[in-house]
Amino acid sequence: MYKLFFCFICLFMVLLFGCRKTIEVDFPEEPPQIVLNCLFSPDSSWKINVSKTTFLYDTAKYAPFVDNATVALYEDEVLLSTLTYADSGNYVANLYPQVGKTYKVVATVAGFAPLE
Repeated sequence: MYKLFFCFICLFMVLLFGCRKTIEVDFPEEPPQIVLNCLFSPDSSWKINVSKTTFLYDTAKYAPFVDNATVALYEDEVLLSTLTYADSGNYVANLYPQVGKTYKVVATVAGFAPLE
């Protein structure tokens, strides 16, 4: 019983007075870039999200959404549709992906290089 009590006291002391050192790291602030996110399947229509990256120390809960992008959808290298802005950075098209086809999405935002 004494050994268990002694172990408990030692563990408590280690946790209470454990070593701690703050290390300051200076990360360079990079300019934002656009980000394109899309998960698709044959049973749901196209929905693509476009946002911007944020700085590591930014306290925003969500990445800033892009509402002024031109989002083009290609099927087998042929323009299939230009998606319509819905909300919160989401662009939609009332089309469904087909199995066996190759798709490419190109997002163009003013001030940024096109992203595909």
